Parts: sequence; C-alpha cells; structure tokens
Amino acid sequence: TSLPRDKAYRPSEREFAILDAVMADEAREVQDAVAWALREMSKRDPAAVAAYLRRYASSSNRHTRRIVKQAVKTLPEEEQTVIRTLLGGS
Repeated sequence: TSLPRDKAYRPSEREFAILDAVMADEAREVQDAVAWALREMSKRDPAAVAAYLRRYASSSNRHTRRIVKQAVKTLPEEEQTVIRTLLGGS
C-alpha cells in the first residue's frame, strides 16, 4: 500500500480515525504498520502527524507509546524533541 501520488495529498481525518482504532493494538506487526503509515504520512504533512502524535505521547499504554516512538523518526527535529519530551524523554 502506498500514499496517493498526488503532490497535494494531505492525510484526512478519516485516515487518522482508522489509525485511532489500532493505536493500542497489542500485535507488534500492527504497531509496526501503524508507525510506518504515520512516517509515510509525515513526509507529506509533518504538522498534521506531529499534532496527532502529540495527542498520544502522554498515553500510559506501552503499545501506543511504542508506536509514537517509532513514528516520530521522520518528523522535523524540533517536533521530535517536543514529542519525546511528552513521552518522558524516551
């Protein structure tokens, strides 16, 4: 699966809603897939993905936190710092 080739593509609320449903999934494969999707989405709209990850960064769920830690890698450095701080310096 890949993102639309249209340069004007931006992640939609519907896409984020789909990810909401699996942000706490226990399966490592699902966590990896969600983190990958967020990294890919951040290449087109880093601000939207950063805002989405900030919502989850303070979660106490370890599965959610793992996704956030992996997804943050393609964001601008300053956003990574903010989100890692919210994660507790992880």
